[in-house]
Amino acid sequence: MSWDDIPRERNAMSEADRRAFDRWLKANAIAGVILVAGIIAMALAGSNSARPGNPMTTQRTKSPDTATAGSGYRADHGLRLRSHQNVSD
Repeated sequence: MSWDDIPRERNAMSEADRRAFDRWLKANAIAGVILVAGIIAMALAGSNSARPGNPMTTQRTKSPDTATAGSGYRADHGLRLRSHQNVSD
């Protein structure tokens, strides 16, 4: 089907089919607008969340190196270390 066939196909539809298609098209357009508005709202909210003066970015008590060392992860080896050894191990 080419772009030239679309108007011909629409004209060949019955009036009930055209109305049903128009309702379907309108519902999908509204759903698309709602989804796009939600994505834009999330992007705007995310862009305002990590400003330099934000308390979450300025009140870090540990440097990134000590924060990861406490969790048992070593970035230089890419593996997780055991926090304690069991006697049975």
